[in-house]
Amino acid sequence: MQDGTKVKAAASPASFHREGKLRQHLEEAWERVRQMGDPRQDQPERSARQRQAQERAAREKLQRLGESLEELQKVRAEAAAGDPAECRVSESEAEARKMKQAVGGGFAPSYNLQLMTDAAQDIIVGVQVVQARNDQGQLEAGLEEVQRQNGAVPKQAVVDEGYLSRATVLAMDQRGVDLMGGGSLEDSGNSARSQQNGQQRGVSAEFYPPAFVYDAARDLYVCPLGQEVPHRGVKHDREGVQRHRYQAAPSLCRACPHQAQCCPVKAGQRVKGRMLVRTENVLVVAAYVEKMKTPEAQAVYRQRKRTAEFPNLWIKEKFGLRRFRVRGLVKATCEALWACLTYNLQQWVRLRWRTKLAAARAT
Repeated sequence: MQDGTKVKAAASPASFHREGKLRQHLEEAWERVRQMGDPRQDQPERSARQRQAQERAAREKLQRLGESLEELQKVRAEAAAGDPAECRVSESEAEARKMKQAVGGGFAPSYNLQLMTDAAQDIIVGVQVVQARNDQGQLEAGLEEVQRQNGAVPKQAVVDEGYLSRATVLAMDQRGVDLMGGGSLEDSGNSARSQQNGQQRGVSAEFYPPAFVYDAARDLYVCPLGQEVPHRGVKHDREGVQRHRYQAAPSLCRACPHQAQCCPVKAGQRVKGRMLVRTENVLVVAAYVEKMKTPEAQAVYRQRKRTAEFPNLWIKEKFGLRRFRVRGLVKATCEALWACLTYNLQQWVRLRWRTKLAAARAT
C-alpha cells in the first residue's frame, strides 16, 4: 500500500524568486566575491579557519544561485500551461517545490515523501522523496522502487484517489499488478460539460444531450423530435477511453423547424447536423470500475488508511519529521531513509521481541 505526505523543506517561502531576482542576486554575490579579493593575501589577520569559512560561504552562495537558475528551467517545463515568467524557485533550496499544505493551509517549500508499506507486517518496503506536488503518476515509480529494494513486484497495490487515473489502471494491468484504488473513473461529469458546451453554442435547454435517448441495441441516439442520430466513428485521443461520435444527417437538421434551437450556426455557415459524443472506458478500465464495486475489493481498500497512512503519521508525530533538517533532494532522501529505518526497527521489536518476551513471562 502506498501513500504520500508533504514534508517542508529547509527553506523559507520568502526565498522563492523569479528569474530576474535570481540573476540580480547572483550578480550581487559575484560582486561581493570580487570585493573580497583574495582572503589569504588581503586579510592576513584572519586565521586559516576563518579564511576557509569565508571562501566556502561565498562558493556555496554562488553554487546555490546557479542551481536555482538551472532548476527554474525544470519548473517552467512542469508548468507548461502557465506563464513561464511567473515561475519561481528558492534560492536557498532549489530542488524544493512550493506545495499546498494540508494542515494550516497556505503554501510552503516542500518535498513529497512517498512510502510503500507491506500490508502483512506494516513494514516500510520502499521510500522515495520526490518533487511532484501531488500523487498522480507516483504509483509506477513506487513499484519500481519496491522492486529495486526487494527484488519483486507486489501482486497487489492499494492507493487512494490521488493516485488513480486511467493511465495508472492500464499501466498496472500491463505489469500484472492487481490495483485497488479510491475514487471513480466513471465519466460522471460528461453530461454537465456537454450542457455547458451546448449553452456556449446557443443550444436551447430542451435540446441538451440528456434530452437525446440512447438506443444501445442499435447504437444510436434519438432526438426529442424522433429523428435518429447514427454512429459515425470512434476517437482514441484520450488514454483509457473511447469517444463515440454520433451525427445526424445534415439534410434532416436543415429541414427541422427547431434547427436554430438544436444546432445553431453562425451567419453564412452551413448546418452540418447535430453531433453527440458518448465517452466509454476501454475494456481494462471498465473491468477495474466493476471490480471496485464488489464487496471483496471494498474490504481490501478499507485496510488502506490503517496500513498506508499510519507510517506517515508516526514519522511526523513521533519523530517530528515535519520539516527536513538538510537541504537538497539527495540529503532529504537520506534523512527520510533514517526515519523509515527507525520506524522499521520499532516494528521489528514489536513483531519479534515483544512476542518472545510475552511467551517467556507466560512460562
